Amino acid sequence: MRSMSARNRSVAVLAAACLGLSAVACGGGGGGKTLSKADYLAQAKVVCQKGNRQLKSASDDVMAKVPPGSKLTDAQITDFVRNTVIPTIRDQVKQLRAIPPPKGEKAHVQEIYDELEKGLAALDKDPKKLTDGSNVFAAADALAQKYGISVCSTTG
Repeated sequence: MRSMSARNRSVAVLAAACLGLSAVACGGGGGGKTLSKADYLAQAKVVCQKGNRQLKSASDDVMAKVPPGSKLTDAQITDFVRNTVIPTIRDQVKQLRAIPPPKGEKAHVQEIYDELEKGLAALDKDPKKLTDGSNVFAAADALAQKYGISVCSTTG
């Protein structure tokens, strides 16, 4: 098993990556307004940064309750994933869907979103994937990188 610090890094980094992918993935609905790709990315970045802060804070809270030298239990991981990570990402998705995608980009964004949903389903099925080195969002991340979005998948 990993040390507490490795698990803490895993939770923080993967939670931030989860949000980063949702920021790219969700440009669905919105009113009739058309944004440039740069404007879309800027708006998505704001939503993503807020979500990253929320997940980082939640991760810090969880780790603060783990005694020094101890590891997160499977129950703690499951609770964090199902009650914090997944709902937070889904909330970000909802907010980001309200941002209209750039003209002609809806299909690209939807493809990323579909892959993100697959990752969320995998994480819900096996919450330990958040800390075991798995990347349930690898396909979504690859599509996001191809689309040109990388800022939200960092922890900065």
